[in-house]
Amino acid sequence: MTESTLNKKEKILHAAWKLFLEKGYEDTTLNDILKESHTSRSGFYHLFHSKEELLFNMAFFFDTNYSDWFHRLETAENIADLLIEFDQYTSRLLEDSPYRSFLPQLYGYEVMSSGERYILSEKRPYYRLLLSFFQAGQMRGELSTRYSANALTHIYARIQRGAVYGWLLERCAFPLADESNYHIKLFIDSLRI
Repeated sequence: MTESTLNKKEKILHAAWKLFLEKGYEDTTLNDILKESHTSRSGFYHLFHSKEELLFNMAFFFDTNYSDWFHRLETAENIADLLIEFDQYTSRLLEDSPYRSFLPQLYGYEVMSSGERYILSEKRPYYRLLLSFFQAGQMRGELSTRYSANALTHIYARIQRGAVYGWLLERCAFPLADESNYHIKLFIDSLRI
């Protein structure tokens, strides 16, 4: 994707999320998004298939928060502890997000979607960062090599998604960070050497 295309996509996403917060997802029309983003209908459909796809791209906003974590990898004394800390960070991002009210719709649509699911994309900074953590932990001899770093990345992500689904199903009745951390810690502790 070219930088120009990425900028257009970001412009549409920012406009859509601004409107979703102001009007709600259901009450925001495609015409509202086109007007707010100064985008033509054909320009929109060149980048997105539907309004629902904008919802799927919510992870894009969370991914912009991970750049500092790539630098922390370079100075981390213990990768296992860093992975546990990262879980706390990502869980709190969801708990404290201004977009929290859209999470049930996002996860519901993701399950029903037959199209590409950004939340699962290995190209996301989230996946690239986790993969870097697991690779570094294995190279340093801190984490088991019984499974590949890629497999461990996917297991970690599934544990986190499972905690989020449970949290959403129970209408956020418990602290997500505590629930996710309990399961992630068990997983990471099982990998320590």
